[in-house]
Amino acid sequence: MTRYGYAAMNITLREKGVRTNRGMRKTTFEERGLTYAGELAEQNCRDLKRIIEWNLDHDIHYYGSVETIRP
Repeated sequence: MTRYGYAAMNITLREKGVRTNRGMRKTTFEERGLTYAGELAEQNCRDLKRIIEWNLDHDIHYYGSVETIRP
């Protein structure tokens, strides 16, 4: 049997706040700076790790992302 994973997002993890699409607008970057951008990127990377681990635990061996992990 072929398993394709999930179509767009993992609802189970999304309900727990796990996501990889934290970003910001130019004005936010100008106001909050590189440190804040780095914090968002780090959160995105940590959640990406959680998503991949969840996928492997549930025998899903594919992850496709159309989102960026950098703000």
